[in-house]
Amino acid sequence: MKNYSSKTTGFDDAYILQSLFNKSQQLKRLSKIVCEQLPIEYQDKIFVLNYHNKLLLLGTNEQLLASKLRYLLPQLKNALLEKAAFKNLLRVKVKVTSLQQPAFASNKQKQKTHLIYSDKSSQLLSEFSDSLEEEDSALQSSLKRLAQHIRLNQEKNS
Repeated sequence: MKNYSSKTTGFDDAYILQSLFNKSQQLKRLSKIVCEQLPIEYQDKIFVLNYHNKLLLLGTNEQLLASKLRYLLPQLKNALLEKAAFKNLLRVKVKVTSLQQPAFASNKQKQKTHLIYSDKSSQLLSEFSDSLEEEDSALQSSLKRLAQHIRLNQEKNS
């Protein structure tokens, strides 16, 4: 395996990190501008993948939404041309991607979900881990830790 350290490539790690940070900030700003031009029901589901060489590439995780958005592209392009950030825009493309939507593209706050276990969960996990063979020691120890975690959370919440 080759070692691509900063000495062999000529790139400084700090420079690379700064470039990545700057690009992510640029995409964040552009996503905000694009989302302001979209109908409300699309805003949480569309994000900017890239803007390079006068081509704006939008991403979504839903095929149906991508199809609907393609009908809106002429209007979206005209609205974006009025914005300084997109004054040189020539084309807008939509891509369905399996990438997760960036956190900055969503207007909704993520809610933490807490699982609630029954009183018997911890006991069942412990019993099951005890019944495993020696070869499954990693699984066995993981199940025991989970059972202990559940037990501690139940005691804390009682």
